[in-house]
Amino acid sequence: MIEIFIFSAIRVSIPLCFATLAGFYSERSGIINIGLEGLMLVAAFSAAASAKLFHNPSLALSIALFSSCLLSLVFAFLCIKLKTNQTIAGIAITFLATGLNAFCGKVLFNMTGSTPSLDIGDKIPQIFGFSPMIPLCLFLVIMTWVIFTYTRFGQYLRFAGEKPKALETSGISVSKTQYMALIISGILCGLSGAYLSIDHGSSYVRNMTSGRGFIALAALMIGRHHPIWASLAALLFGAVEASQILFQSKLPTQWIQMIPFLLTVIIIFFTSTKKDRQF
Repeated sequence: MIEIFIFSAIRVSIPLCFATLAGFYSERSGIINIGLEGLMLVAAFSAAASAKLFHNPSLALSIALFSSCLLSLVFAFLCIKLKTNQTIAGIAITFLATGLNAFCGKVLFNMTGSTPSLDIGDKIPQIFGFSPMIPLCLFLVIMTWVIFTYTRFGQYLRFAGEKPKALETSGISVSKTQYMALIISGILCGLSGAYLSIDHGSSYVRNMTSGRGFIALAALMIGRHHPIWASLAALLFGAVEASQILFQSKLPTQWIQMIPFLLTVIIIFFTSTKKDRQF
């Protein structure tokens, strides 16, 4: 029973972890990416629709990454070039993704709320019963820590968010650095959305991210803006979501679905007094 719970918690936390890393890259470059939810949604739909149409999970994953990056560049253009309020731009991206998914679903499958179910061969293949996304996620967490600790690119991202004038003085473009950060953020959200629809799931369902983009931002805050601690916070939220199975027969469904969001509010309340970053 314990082994099943642990494995379930890891599986559920993978999309949260990808989204948390996406928020980390964006935030360190000076842009708070409220649009994580929208990027995940468009990637989830693109992956599921492509897998159904082409029966090729690798191609579907590539299309999901491309669509998420494209929408992330739209967000970057709004925030960097047009100087739009980041919160408003992020919310607009999420609404745009929701509307685009519904429109494309109607055109492609005559369905506005979901895509047709996928055959097992259309999904990302499992390796010894495990998703290849799990070791990939662990690798990206460690790689992110290495990048921000030991590489110049990580230092550029830090300065873009904290001391942009100093970065410009050294001859490095702040806007180009932020664009690169948001492209990486789009790739990570693409992995997160694709995992939900063609790995952990078997189709796209309307709003299937269920607020994971916002929970990822909370995990980033709880982890004190450190990639490893934030990923562990995402794992904590995944464990809470996995524990809902244990209470299905004891509590109303609405109460069970509320648990992750209630935990988010409680943890943020108790950690909001500490402002210093640890990374």
